[in-house]
Amino acid sequence: VVCFCIPKIFKGMKKRLYSNVYSEKFLTDKKLRTEFFLYFGCGFSIVYAIFKFTAGMYYHSTWIGAVAVYYIIVSLMRFGLIKRYRYNLQYEDEREQRLFGLKSYRFCGILMFVLNVAVTGLVIQLIWHGETYQYPGFLIYAFAAYSFYCIGMAVRNMAKHRKLETPVLAAAKMLFFACALMSILATQTAMLTQFGDGNTAFARFMNAATGSVV
Repeated sequence: VVCFCIPKIFKGMKKRLYSNVYSEKFLTDKKLRTEFFLYFGCGFSIVYAIFKFTAGMYYHSTWIGAVAVYYIIVSLMRFGLIKRYRYNLQYEDEREQRLFGLKSYRFCGILMFVLNVAVTGLVIQLIWHGETYQYPGFLIYAFAAYSFYCIGMAVRNMAKHRKLETPVLAAAKMLFFACALMSILATQTAMLTQFGDGNTAFARFMNAATGSVV
């Protein structure tokens, strides 16, 4: 009964959203929507990085500190993309806009190598020190659903922006994909902790394999 009603509910919600001027513009304007999520993602990353850094200092935890470093780098990348995106709009010539956009895309690519160092530090701690993510009760299922939703949306958005029509926005989608991959890794570690029956050898192998791919 619930599954039968869901399409009707979504159809009604969609109709209401498109009937409003502001929500209709948000849903139809791709650049506005991408820019909004870029700002939102940057703000969330900064707050989460500060929270993790404070917690790492308080608990003297290198694991939480490593997570904080990862999100600090992500925050810097998103902030840099926002700044470059706004600066890119000042160019009137399309050729100059594209050239600056490609330079911004390269800037994000260079920082990806730095981000990779942070991810390597996290994976090493997963393998050798047995650090992991833990979620109480049924929250793990919600996080898993969110992680798979993120990876699906990331792949979809990357396919849309693969031609680099707007390099800065394409870089933002690539960064979102990288974060989605980390969510999948976090989900796996949490699942292995909760449902692995204490098989540390298997958990170590899976974290090493998935962590290397990420």
